[in-house]
Amino acid sequence: MNWTALSTIAEIVPAIAVVITLLYLANQMRQNNKLLREQAWQHMLQNQLSYYDGMAREEDLVNIVYGIPRDDIIATDAMKATSHATAEFMRRQWEFLRVKEGVFGDSEMPILAFKREW
Repeated sequence: MNWTALSTIAEIVPAIAVVITLLYLANQMRQNNKLLREQAWQHMLQNQLSYYDGMAREEDLVNIVYGIPRDDIIATDAMKATSHATAEFMRRQWEFLRVKEGVFGDSEMPILAFKREW
């Protein structure tokens, strides 16, 4: 083997290493972006859940936000129940979407019923 062939090989090997490194970094960036989107989605969900949970607990807050008179107990209780149901629906929807996207592996399902139902 002559020096020209060795120098050609010496140039090709680093080039291949650079391509492999770039592919690896692209994959890592994609995973990081997915994680950041998931964290942002979870943060928005937590903000909404704290709002609806607060509405489900606090009669005065319901009365102020929705303009319900204090003596209208039925309307206040109805809005509290609606807020509680909305918060529970949002929790279950988030769990459903995470399971559907495959965030949980088969052995990592948080509740066994998720496997059967979803």
